[in-house]
Parts: sequence; structure tokens; C-alpha cells
Amino acid sequence: MKKIIIILGIIGVSICLLWFGLIYWIGSSFGGGGSELKPPDTIKTGEPTDIEFIVYATGGGGPIKGRFTDISLHYRLVGENTYKAIQPKSVAIPENYQEAAKKTLQYEAYEFTIPPYPKGTVGEIEYYTEMTFDGYPSRNNGTKKIKVSDDAKSSYDLKNNL
Repeated sequence: MKKIIIILGIIGVSICLLWFGLIYWIGSSFGGGGSELKPPDTIKTGEPTDIEFIVYATGGGGPIKGRFTDISLHYRLVGENTYKAIQPKSVAIPENYQEAAKKTLQYEAYEFTIPPYPKGTVGEIEYYTEMTFDGYPSRNNGTKKIKVSDDAKSSYDLKNNL
């Protein structure tokens, strides 16, 4: 009787270890991803506008390289019928992300450049981003509109009345 209890105990512990190991293995092979777009509040006509775009991956889906594809920014002046699409260029990871990037290797940085609008253009730009992460396409609408002006000041200048 004692031997049966010991054998059942060993089988039970083995099943539990196998079950939790399987859950850990499956869970660590998947991961999530996200992005952060940093548009300016205003842009000045006659000058191109750079917009920083950071993507990141979490979990155990492997290194980030190649997991984000088909990245694009679509924008238009409010009132225009069609969006214009631009692709980003890869850039260095911003300094405030460097420490996390060194530890996880799960960040990439990109930059979109909106061509200059002609002098005299006024209004607001609406936009969205599209990308594919691990084979799954997504679309993220912009959270705010970007003002277009001939005499745009940076948000820092506006806050500090410079």
C-alpha cells in the first residue's frame, strides 16, 4: 500500500511538472508587440517634418528583428479626399530607450518624414499607421491632429512663451 502511494505521488508530481513545463514552454514562445508614434503638435509650412516611431516586442517570441514589417504612415490634410502613404527609415534607438534596448533587444526605431507643405497652407493633418507584427496586420489611428501653419513654433516654445 505504501509503495502504491509513493508511485501515485511520483506520477502526480511528474504530471504537474510536465503540465507547468508545457504551459511555460508554450507561453514563452509567444509575445506581444506595440508601437509609439511621437507626432509634433504643429508643423511649419515649407519644412519637412520628422516623426519618431518606436516599435517593441514582449514575451518570448524571439528577437525583434524582422517581426515588424510593412510599416507605413498615411496622412492627409483635413478635407482632402485621399491619404498619402510614406514608409519609414530605420534610425538609432533614442537615448531614453537605450537602457531597455540593451537588456531586452526588443526595440526598433524608425522615422517618417512628411514632405513640406507649400507656404500659405493652413489646417490640420490627420493620420494613421499600418504595420504587420508576426504576420498579423494592424492599423492605429492617430490620437491627435497636427496643426499646419506658416509660423509654427515648437510645443516647447509655446509652453515657455519664447
